[in-house]
Amino acid sequence: MSESEFKNSEKYNLELVEETSQHAVYRRIASADAQSKPQSYHYYYFNNGTLVRTELVDAPKPGIVVLGK
Repeated sequence: MSESEFKNSEKYNLELVEETSQHAVYRRIASADAQSKPQSYHYYYFNNGTLVRTELVDAPKPGIVVLGK
């Protein structure tokens, strides 16, 4: 799946958390508790505009920085 196809299919609940000229990482809340506090996240990794990996984690990854292309 291309990055543009992914962004069009996942318009809601999607956040760009890291970006370089060849790499992008998006995060989406996978589950939340009764107070809408996130419990787990899906991360989507793109290299050169192509989805290369997904990951489900129970807590957000610390220290992610958004960089310009």
